[in-house]
Amino acid sequence: MLTAVRILVIVPSAVWLFVIACLWIASYSASGSVLGPTIQSFVLGLAAGDWVPIVLLPVAGCVLSMTMRTGHQVDRWLFTGLGAAWLVWFWRGVHFPLAPIGLVMILVLLATVFTWTRPMNQWVARVQMWEMDRAGLTPESNQ
Repeated sequence: MLTAVRILVIVPSAVWLFVIACLWIASYSASGSVLGPTIQSFVLGLAAGDWVPIVLLPVAGCVLSMTMRTGHQVDRWLFTGLGAAWLVWFWRGVHFPLAPIGLVMILVLLATVFTWTRPMNQWVARVQMWEMDRAGLTPESNQ
């Protein structure tokens, strides 16, 4: 399940960031074209602070999907909260018409659901028991 979450998060995020980088680069040479004003306004929005939800949230999702391999519950809660924030922002804040809103919402929801499946719950429980055993907090380790 963790591999599925990583694929659902990292691959679309990489594509998303590649498209954003292409738009940023195209803004330097597109000022005289028909799309010039649209690309320029998008880049100005990025420069004005929109880069946080557009760039930082997908990168944070990728980082959290990588840290979930440690099996700690807090990573899943942070990932779920980040996914919810991304969905709210994407639903309400995306203004360019070619954004795949439905696809993004499905991918984020699937990744979030996958983090709360039975195999992931068992993995987190095993890691918790292993850490408690290493710390000497379980009855088996006191014998």
